[in-house]
Amino acid sequence: MALIIDYPEERTAEVKAILKSAAEGTEYDRPIRIILVSRQDRQSWLKILNDPGYPNFEEIRLEAKPYLDFEDAETIAHDVMEDYPGSIGRRGKIRAKFLPDWLNHDPVHRLPLNVVAASVHAVLFPDRAFSLNGKGVLSALADFELRRVRSYSERDLGARNALEKLLALSLLTPTGLGKDTIHELGESGICEGKTGNHLLEAVQATPFWRKRTATQPGHLVRIEPDLPAAAFLTKALKLDDPPPGLAGWMAPAAAEAKEDFGDILARVIADIASFDVEAGRAVEQVSIAMLDTRPKLLTPLYRIAYRPTSTFSAKFVVAICDRLLALNQPDPTRAALLLRKANALIAHGANSDALSVIEEGIDRFQALDGDGNDEIHANLGLLYRYQCNALFKIGHLEHAEWAIHDSAQYFEQLFRNNPERYAEDYAATLDTFAAICSETERLEKAVSYSAEAIRLLKEVDRLRPGTVKEAIGVSSLNQSRFLLQAGRHGQALEAIDGSIEIFKELSEGNVSRYKPMLIQALLNRGATLASTGSYDENLVALQEAEKLCEPIAALHPVVFLPQLALIELNRSNALMRLERFQEAIVAAGQAEENYRAALGSSGDATNSQLAQAMHNKAMAQYLANLHDDAVLTVNEALELFQETPDVSKGAQNIVSGMLADFLHLKAVNLFALTKVESALVAIAEAVATLEKLQAAEPERHIKKLCAFQEKQYEYLVDLNRVGDAYEILVSVMENAQAFSWLDAEWHRKVSDRLHLKYMQLCQTMAVPADPKFLRPPAPFSIGPVDVSPPTDDFQLSTYTFSYDLNWLGDFKL
Repeated sequence: MALIIDYPEERTAEVKAILKSAAEGTEYDRPIRIILVSRQDRQSWLKILNDPGYPNFEEIRLEAKPYLDFEDAETIAHDVMEDYPGSIGRRGKIRAKFLPDWLNHDPVHRLPLNVVAASVHAVLFPDRAFSLNGKGVLSALADFELRRVRSYSERDLGARNALEKLLALSLLTPTGLGKDTIHELGESGICEGKTGNHLLEAVQATPFWRKRTATQPGHLVRIEPDLPAAAFLTKALKLDDPPPGLAGWMAPAAAEAKEDFGDILARVIADIASFDVEAGRAVEQVSIAMLDTRPKLLTPLYRIAYRPTSTFSAKFVVAICDRLLALNQPDPTRAALLLRKANALIAHGANSDALSVIEEGIDRFQALDGDGNDEIHANLGLLYRYQCNALFKIGHLEHAEWAIHDSAQYFEQLFRNNPERYAEDYAATLDTFAAICSETERLEKAVSYSAEAIRLLKEVDRLRPGTVKEAIGVSSLNQSRFLLQAGRHGQALEAIDGSIEIFKELSEGNVSRYKPMLIQALLNRGATLASTGSYDENLVALQEAEKLCEPIAALHPVVFLPQLALIELNRSNALMRLERFQEAIVAAGQAEENYRAALGSSGDATNSQLAQAMHNKAMAQYLANLHDDAVLTVNEALELFQETPDVSKGAQNIVSGMLADFLHLKAVNLFALTKVESALVAIAEAVATLEKLQAAEPERHIKKLCAFQEKQYEYLVDLNRVGDAYEILVSVMENAQAFSWLDAEWHRKVSDRLHLKYMQLCQTMAVPADPKFLRPPAPFSIGPVDVSPPTDDFQLSTYTFSYDLNWLGDFKL
């Protein structure tokens, strides 16, 4: 006999009770196998159960496929349409002529749940078979279920909407609402005309009540599967305009869920946000209001503060930490809560707020560090790493490096003393060090630190299989970036594909935690493919990332709008490479709009990123021969450079380089409009800006400077200013010759291209040619100079830091 428990990590108390009951039993008629369909590995469960001695506790890994291929999806749909009508007493064949188009329209339609849901909808409503999108299918199924539930509610409860509210609230618990919770909800007035025991008796008469068993008390069923249940909750609780009593109704359900409520809340918000962003935000806001409605909830919920934090539950975790910190806590508990609050603040993008919390946390832990306690040192190491992450995200690279040095000092010593326990945290510190090195152009060090981090994690995985899968995925994601920046394209693609495989598998079980990481991995895969010229494949990866990112960016703009904008920015690059210029204009415009919105919401976006989006838009407009539009876009972008530049190390050089690019782009568009004098002014400004940069970093800017000077030469020739053109051309040739050691092939091409022009100018001006420029030119062809400067235009995602480890003691109120 098999007992199967789905999402057992949200039902830990029930699982413990079942295992205890099975262990204490003396005789059974037949063998019992308990199957936990879990998203956590064996080692995690041994920790949860607090017993390493289960001899028959096995782990069997299942392959997770997010999207079905067409053939499998079609087979499932036909099976449902053939079998389901008989089970509900319907006859007749369902017309499925729209099924192939519906399956091919959107990969989301080939999610197993959506295939089944749409097929059921086709049976129930044959005239509208396969005419809805994913959201429409969920909404239609929720409406159908609501009608069914209301019939029982009117019959047994004497109130049309009471039962649907109770079933919706059951989704916020691990197994469904218990007797005490329903009694409390009855007393709160959730069902007009029935309170307390009268409501409980009425609910027990419905088909949704599950009677008491040897392992579980009686309860109202927890509706499944997740997405249709989330759609049902959205409608039943009227999340488009939440009723005033909703926070009070949620409180008993949350109290029943206890420490599991944080994970359940994150998953429910993520599910709802996938089809209704505002409803997802409403659940988040009501859950926080609930804490003020019922202050005593802190007692059953306080452990949520010490659990791993998802972006979707981060604000709720901050709210719990704030309320706990407002109490008179002992110093160890206060320090631990500050650490958890800092992590949650970073998770939802409040990096500046996190920094002040981190500073207090560091002070508290240092005051406790009298005997060199390992756990205190581990927590200090975490806080310094969180400090580094927050500083990194707001652009303070130098201070971020100091912070990660402090973190490394703690974790290196801890790792040497106890390698098995602290290997993962030491690897995370090395990973963060690598990111700092990458940003400060120490690429070989970045690759080296990253490789060591992954080596350590794979050694841990060998000893404890499956326990560090997330950490390996994160490190592989970051490593792909370092390898790509170092020009190792094949290795970068291998690393990012491994990361995507991990996060696709993990996100199947915990979408709220791993979906953001999967988005970053897809974004990096796109950039890696672009570096090899595979722009069609690059576009596919970016489109998949965009589809995943849009709903969560709407729900949490501070964190994810910059990421969505970056995806759109890279998509505009791919479309330009594929000569789909109008689409590129639209994509760049979307990136610009989202960067502006992110700047308004105090997110991680910067003026430099906004300027990059506007540069792409103007470039696409130029390539589409929309030169007037391009000039307007450039002029608007140039206004950004009158504002306060981004605060970061080297930011002024970055801003100046972008300013030169914009002036160059303005010049080529003005020249295309035959406004040659204006074009010359713009290109002269671009050259002057680059000359200042080139004086400080000559090797970095010389190629672009020469390209811009060539453009300046062309405009002077067009205006018949031969003497000025001669001076500029000589300057280009001297610069190229002076830096021939930097790139011999580049020097040869420049010399070959300009030699004939130089000789013609010497003849026109009747001046002797300089002997150092006299040499036979190699074969060459005259063609247009590339408008875009030689920049690395496909950008990667932000780094992923920290595995949210928690080396905290079990601090109690």
